[in-house]
Amino acid sequence: MRRLLARFRADRAGATALEFALVAGPFILLLLGSLEFGRVLWSQHSLQQVATAAARCAAIPQPSCAVKGVFDPALTRTMIDGLARDYGLQLQAQDIAVARGTTCGGLSGFTQVALTYRFQTPVQPLIAFMSEGITLHAEGCYPTG
Repeated sequence: MRRLLARFRADRAGATALEFALVAGPFILLLLGSLEFGRVLWSQHSLQQVATAAARCAAIPQPSCAVKGVFDPALTRTMIDGLARDYGLQLQAQDIAVARGTTCGGLSGFTQVALTYRFQTPVQPLIAFMSEGITLHAEGCYPTG
């Protein structure tokens, strides 16, 4: 029996497979976590870009936000939705708030666009803290012209 145990301890045939099995799980979680963190940052940046562009469009009436030079809230929301879709973001009607003649940074006379987006990950079972999603917010202000 001692001889069998000594042979078993000396045998290194499956060491590499065992080491891979021990390291693969945490490595895959780290890799997926890094990718999802990058996607969250990209989504936040994209949402901010949409809010800034929409605030400018609504403040200085442009064809995509105005009818005959007059600000149109419905057209502005359509523009915001389309721009967000171009970035791959799906916004709901309640996620978009447009206000003209408001205060931004303590100054009055601004147009403000506030957006909310619920980031969902396809790997929720693997990344527990993201199971409910992450709510991202962006706000754009532009002086009303």
